[in-house]
Amino acid sequence: MYGGSHQSPELTQIVKDKDEFSLGNNIAVKCLATPCHTQDSICYHVTDKTKQDDAGGVFTGDTLFIGGCGRFFEGNAEEMDAALSYLGTLPDKTIVYNGHEYTTGNVAFAKTIEPDSPAIAKLEILAKTNQVTTGLTTIGEEKEWNVFMRLDNPTVRKATGVAADEPKSKVMAALREGKNNFRGNL
Repeated sequence: MYGGSHQSPELTQIVKDKDEFSLGNNIAVKCLATPCHTQDSICYHVTDKTKQDDAGGVFTGDTLFIGGCGRFFEGNAEEMDAALSYLGTLPDKTIVYNGHEYTTGNVAFAKTIEPDSPAIAKLEILAKTNQVTTGLTTIGEEKEWNVFMRLDNPTVRKATGVAADEPKSKVMAALREGKNNFRGNL
């Protein structure tokens, strides 16, 4: 059992950022430290060694959700921005496998931030036609519709009341506070 700390009682191997290991002969796993939800949060980018052009998938736990992100239990807005930006460096075709199904709530919140976004409208259709959305989206799509990954977007900044010259972490903090207090669904 791999993990970022001894918090898990069954842990057998501590991993850190950029550590790599294999499962079987073909599955390569790269560890990505994404502290914020918890300080020991690790995401796992998984690829098949026999498919050189395949972007693989990323298991994001409670860091990145479809159209959203995790709460800042042990971290802060600056750390979540760094974590999501880090995940955003993965190939755009990387499939996202998140830890919880919050997509309908995330879409409803995103529509209050970017009501005219065609990308969010596309995510809304996906959420309405699938009870479970994990594994149905990519990092590239998250960069298009996930307001938590669009902190420099003028519409997102305007909706949060954060000026263009203020740090992205201020936008992240405003978004997370807004989502924490949001009580809507599709």
